[in-house]
Amino acid sequence: MPTLSPSDLGWRLQTVRAAIWEASATGDPYALILRDLEDDVSPWFAAAAARGPVHRSVTGSWVVTDPDLGAEVLRDSRLGRRRRDGSKALQQILPLDESRLDDEREAVRLPALPAYEPVVAQVCAARPGSARELAVEVVSRLTGLSDLAGIWTDLAPALDALVTPQPLCTTLALTRALRELDGHPCTPLIAIWAATLETAIRRPGPAMWLHTRVAREELRLADAAVAPDEQVVVLGGLDDPGHYFGAALPLTRLVAEAAGPALRQGPALRRRRSPVTRALG
Repeated sequence: MPTLSPSDLGWRLQTVRAAIWEASATGDPYALILRDLEDDVSPWFAAAAARGPVHRSVTGSWVVTDPDLGAEVLRDSRLGRRRRDGSKALQQILPLDESRLDDEREAVRLPALPAYEPVVAQVCAARPGSARELAVEVVSRLTGLSDLAGIWTDLAPALDALVTPQPLCTTLALTRALRELDGHPCTPLIAIWAATLETAIRRPGPAMWLHTRVAREELRLADAAVAPDEQVVVLGGLDDPGHYFGAALPLTRLVAEAAGPALRQGPALRRRRSPVTRALG
């Protein structure tokens, strides 16, 4: 996708945001989840589940709510992260090519990282003063990058920006932060950790509440006939076993368990437009 000017990018973000609002006005549960205005989005997840194990959202995506079927979808090799021609799913907001999150060709090129457990134990023993300080220090030690603190907050919306439009200033800051990583081989992992670690430390629970895949071929999910290149969304707090997520999320769980209750103090206000992570602000 060609690089958009800030004005063109802003127009695109506003147009897609308006389309989500229009879809949500019909009562479509998935559109309401993407709109993400409420502190408690559990009613929209319940409404989606009430439509059956698989249903078609007015956004065009197939929505899977059954956890067993969802786990199968996430493991199914007939579904990937991009369309057959390599382009992003129609419903994906931005390609975020700099993150390489959906570049399946790169999935086997991760560098060897230190064992997670000793690094986490060393950082926790130093009694960091905040969840952010703990998260940044752990990732800095694992990746050898010493300047993550300056871009950590800007990287945090990476997963949510793929499915729902972020404000223009947030999107530009995210893109700049990814470019500052300058192709570091751990960029996809860093993006996932920035999106999930801090919230996992402060609020126990799933790291991700929404996963997306794209059908590589015609297939059936329950009673739904899914055509090639159509997007499939899995709702619920499942682990994503694939590619970078399978490498990154074990650290998120480990740090959340090791941090203890001391860093969970303070208000737990949720950041809007974070349907994937339900991130805390």
